[in-house]
Amino acid sequence: MSQKDVLDESQVANAEELIVKKGREGKALDPAEIRKLLEEGGFENPVIEHVISKSNQVMKKYTAAPTEKDKKGS
Repeated sequence: MSQKDVLDESQVANAEELIVKKGREGKALDPAEIRKLLEEGGFENPVIEHVISKSNQVMKKYTAAPTEKDKKGS
């Protein structure tokens, strides 16, 4: 495995944080939106691909517990 195959963990963490912040603004992001956001943020393609592949888990990991309003809505 070459050095290029190893993702920069800090880049991945920053990219995840960025999509979570956008997601918290009230909209879930689809892969195209994530790609655009991260490209604009200057992230490398391997990082973008990695974050897109994990985006559902990332959003769950960072999303807070449901609020009272969310609980009443079901």
